[in-house]
Amino acid sequence: MAPLTPLELYLDQLSKTEPLLRLREDQSLEEWRVLARQKLRELLGMDQVVPCELDFHAEEPVDKGDYTRTRFTFQSEPGFRVPGYFLRPKTVGATSATAPAITCRASADGSTWAAWRGSSRRAPLWWWLG
Repeated sequence: MAPLTPLELYLDQLSKTEPLLRLREDQSLEEWRVLARQKLRELLGMDQVVPCELDFHAEEPVDKGDYTRTRFTFQSEPGFRVPGYFLRPKTVGATSATAPAITCRASADGSTWAAWRGSSRRAPLWWWLG
């Protein structure tokens, strides 16, 4: 028999691997969720996060034409503040009680921002884990 190629060897070993966090037949979905949530918190280092006061600060809104922009900061860890912007369309309240909302938060590389449409969309992962 010819020796296995690296790909064949990898696929052979992969076929013999049993995922540690798989949902077992004798396990309820809720039990699995608890274990998966614990493992995810461990992998993300969430247990090392030091709780602190939010200490939210918002500056005066700036008129940007069709919307207002409010810069805000909050404390995510003791002594560390996270900046962001809240953009609010001026039509809110004038034509409807709800409207899309956008929050722009800073990231390590400056490229991350997220948008949520009120409470109709699911919360981001970091909120769900909290």
